[in-house]
Amino acid sequence: VVSTQSTWGYKEGIERLNFLKAENAKLEDAHRATMAALETRCDKILQENREMTAKQVRTLNERKATIEKMRESALEKLPQAVKDSMTLRPIRASLIEEEPDDPSVDPRQIEMVERLWENFKIKSRKTYAVMRSVDRGDFVENCTYFDPPGTIGLTASMTSPTIQAMALDAMKRTLPKAKKILELGASCGYLSTCMTKRQPRDGVLFTLVQSSSTASKIKDNISKHHRALIDEGRIVVQQRDFNLGLPDQAPFDIIYIAATVPSISEAIRSQLRVGGMLIAVVGSHIDKEFCCITKKENGSLEKRILTKMISFPSDIDQQLAGFLSALVNV
Repeated sequence: VVSTQSTWGYKEGIERLNFLKAENAKLEDAHRATMAALETRCDKILQENREMTAKQVRTLNERKATIEKMRESALEKLPQAVKDSMTLRPIRASLIEEEPDDPSVDPRQIEMVERLWENFKIKSRKTYAVMRSVDRGDFVENCTYFDPPGTIGLTASMTSPTIQAMALDAMKRTLPKAKKILELGASCGYLSTCMTKRQPRDGVLFTLVQSSSTASKIKDNISKHHRALIDEGRIVVQQRDFNLGLPDQAPFDIIYIAATVPSISEAIRSQLRVGGMLIAVVGSHIDKEFCCITKKENGSLEKRILTKMISFPSDIDQQLAGFLSALVNV
C-alpha cells in the first residue's frame, strides 16, 4: 500500500513539473513576442522621426534660400556707399586693436559677439571688446551663447545679449569716467563685470540684491575668471532693499536697474548726479520700454527709449495677469 501511494505521488509531481514547464514556455514566447512588437514599434517611431527631421531640414534650407534671395534683392536696391559700409563692418570688428582674447573664454562666446557685431546689434568697438572678454558661460546656465534671455535656476532669467549690448553702447561715453555706478536687482553679475571693466581703475560698482544666496552666487560667478574685481573692491555686492538705492554713496554717475520696474521712484532718481545716466526696463506685465534717462542741470530728466520690449514674467500668476490686461486693452 505504501509503495502504491509513493508511485502515484511521484507521477503527480512529474505531471505538475511538466505543466509548469509548459506554462513557463508559453510566458517566454509571449514575452519574446511582446519585445519583438515593441522593437518593431520603436524602429517605426525612429524612422518616422528621421523622416520628419529630414523634412524639417529641407524646409529650413528652403526658407534660408528664400531669405537669401530676398536679402540679395534688397541689397541690389541699396546705394553703393551703404553696400560698402555693410561689407566693411565685419572686417573692422576683427581688426580692433584691443587686448588679445582670454584663452579661458569659450570660443562660442566670441562667435556670439561676432554675430551681434555683424548684425549691427553691437555698435561700439569698446562694447564689442568687453563682451568678447567676459564669458557668459560663467554666469548663465541655459541659452548661454544665444540671443534669447538665459535662465538662472528655476525662476530667474538673465537679460539677452542684445539688450546687454544696447545698455553698454548707451553707456559708452559715460563708463570710462564713471567713478561710481549703482546696479539694482542683478541676477548673475555678467553686466556688472562688463561695466566694471570699462570703468576707471579707481571706480567702484555697487550692486544691490535682495537675497544672500543671490549675492553669494554673483560673487562666485565673477570670481571664476575676474576675481581681482572683487578682491580690489571694484565690485561691491550687498544684500539690502534695492528699492531704496544706496543714499550714503550717492550721487552716482550711472544707475542701472536690472529688474523690470513699473516706474522710477523719486528715491532712486535723487541719487543720480547731474549729467548722470539711468538705464532701466520700465513697464508692467508684458509691454515694457528699455529707457535711458539723463539728469539735466536744472534737475529735470530727459528720457530716451532705446527699444520696446515684450517679456513674460517667470511667475505664472503674473503672466496670466499680463495676458488678461493685454486682452482688456485691445
